Amino acid sequence: MGRISLSWVLSPVLAGIVSVGTFVSISWAVLNKHHPFEAGLKFIPYIYGLTVGINIFPVTQQIMAAVGEAHPYLGNELCDQIGVCLESWLSTVVALSVGTVLGLIAAIFVRLVRYNERKLPKKFTRT
Repeated sequence: MGRISLSWVLSPVLAGIVSVGTFVSISWAVLNKHHPFEAGLKFIPYIYGLTVGINIFPVTQQIMAAVGEAHPYLGNELCDQIGVCLESWLSTVVALSVGTVLGLIAAIFVRLVRYNERKLPKKFTRT
């Protein structure tokens, strides 16, 4: 019951911290530039890559946990010998690696396609 109550308190606080960090980074990288439109177009691939990486991480971790439960013999001997189960550590490393790689692929793809730049006007200024 305590974990549920703690999540009610921590979720809004952590969401606020992430939101402030996102706003500050976008403000620094885009909004405070002399030409914010061009700066925004350059910043978009990073936003896409980060978003894909963050969303892929928990999915991959759940898949790794499911594989570990389906094949319990993969790490039980190590757990018994050294007293530390490496399954959760390994699933976190694999999930972080997959999220990072797919996030980079998404960022590179968005940067190379540059689909948005062709549809938008060449000049855009702040009014």
